[in-house]
Amino acid sequence: MRDFLIDTNIWEYWFNEAREPEHSNVLKRVSELKKKCEKAEAPFRVWISSVTWGELEYGYQAERDKERSLETPFRQFIRGIAPKEFVINKHVTRDYGRIRARLFEKYGPKEKRKKGL
Repeated sequence: MRDFLIDTNIWEYWFNEAREPEHSNVLKRVSELKKKCEKAEAPFRVWISSVTWGELEYGYQAERDKERSLETPFRQFIRGIAPKEFVINKHVTRDYGRIRARLFEKYGPKEKRKKGL
């Protein structure tokens, strides 16, 4: 099984054709991932976190001119893809902290990494 948690920016790029070259890059990457999943006979599943849903909602609610012509089509686009919802809880935050720390130790600026981990 192949699962992909998609963040706020990627959802926006995937939906919005005017956001070039990001839109094309996302379409290309999604197509590649789907093909890999098909080849491995694994389902291609996307997830959206409750935080991402909140960020998207904030974007529409905070729109100063309240021009919301894309709000409904955007929500329909996401629901049409039917992502699984990823709910954030204390267990997720612990894993997040652990994974992020490991990534920082491996890829962060050398002068800021801890020694001996």
